[in-house]
Amino acid sequence: MKGLLVKDIMILKGQAKSLLLVLICGLFMSFTFEPTTVIAYLTIVAAMTASGTIGYDEFDHGYSFLFTLPFQRKTYVHEKYVLCIGFGLLCMLIGSAASALIILFRGGTEGLTEILPTAFMMTMIITVLMSMMIPLRVKYNSEKGKTILFVIYGVLLFSVFGFTAMLEKMGINVSGAMESFFTSINPYVLTAGLLAACLCILFVSVRISERIIEKKEY
Repeated sequence: MKGLLVKDIMILKGQAKSLLLVLICGLFMSFTFEPTTVIAYLTIVAAMTASGTIGYDEFDHGYSFLFTLPFQRKTYVHEKYVLCIGFGLLCMLIGSAASALIILFRGGTEGLTEILPTAFMMTMIITVLMSMMIPLRVKYNSEKGKTILFVIYGVLLFSVFGFTAMLEKMGINVSGAMESFFTSINPYVLTAGLLAACLCILFVSVRISERIIEKKEY
């Protein structure tokens, strides 16, 4: 796995200028909107950028050469999860530090309490996001995988908003009910439950990716 990580890190190193521009944009957005915006922005962009290394591997029949090297196929997908989630978490930490500096620069300290919940939420989001993206990008080519993923996101968003609108028309205050539900749960229990759910999703995703890569012919 070490060799695969080095390969992908070198690919990401070649995109250093673009990532620096992303950081600058995130900082500008945080000064304009909420200081914690940079955390979400950097985390999502970093994880998506790291997942793009799959496209580099498949370019010009790259898999045909890559899988002649002495490593198991499932090691390849394990490395992609480590890279994508790990790089996202690294940039999340950078974003958290930048967010704290912005809050302190503005002369306040109240916003510091929002950093940890935001960082935790983004950790959950990129875990689920990569759990959906990596199996699709391994099974299909880069463009087709992106298209299918966007269709899934669209269907999910349409379903959520449509269901919410239907409940609102029935006189049910969805936001109020959700707020009441979450505030009634012990925060430690809620955190543990969300973490367990994300780990289960990640485990299932890894198993699916292993089966896809083992059966796929290049």
